[in-house]
Amino acid sequence: MTTLIAYQGEGFCVIAADSQTTFNNMSADCSPMGKIAVNGKFLVSAAGTVRGMNLIQHSFRPPALRSTTDLDSYMINKFVPALRKIFISAGYDIKDSADIASHENDFIVAINGTLFFVDSVYGVERNKDNIHITGSGQSLALGAAYALGIKDADDYEEVVDIIVQSVQTAIKFDIYSSGAVQIAVQFTDGKILMTTLDDE
Repeated sequence: MTTLIAYQGEGFCVIAADSQTTFNNMSADCSPMGKIAVNGKFLVSAAGTVRGMNLIQHSFRPPALRSTTDLDSYMINKFVPALRKIFISAGYDIKDSADIASHENDFIVAINGTLFFVDSVYGVERNKDNIHITGSGQSLALGAAYALGIKDADDYEEVVDIIVQSVQTAIKFDIYSSGAVQIAVQFTDGKILMTTLDDE
């Protein structure tokens, strides 16, 4: 399971995640690969099955971004169909004849400092609160972020501090979140900063 939280600021966005992976009632630290990765000009992050994480990080090549004026259209009409094509070819996409297509992940994607949430049925969202969460520790992280004043943060350093504390809160209280905290910042010019804070 996972704690994944991301915040859209003015001219930047921040994504943070824990590093625990679980299987058969056991846990391990997945920080060598992590839940957040750089894929071309994109930051991609995932909660859910490891296979989906592997594919979006290492098999998927996002289509060329020709214009930055309509990122919503690009994500809906280019990015997501190309991602589904990779999932189908890898045998990961789920679709019975009467069902809609789906997979077993939630993704938070950043391009040019703009965040997008891609759900398990390939829906693309942005929200007015500028904050996205997913994973077993999502409610704890969200509550902590608001309690720590995320909406009043002035710059990316302050947002990073709040987001890190939010993931650490989830790690403390959610049994399915643990380990190091991975943090990524992307600016509107595409510059990316990434680091991992080792667990105490």
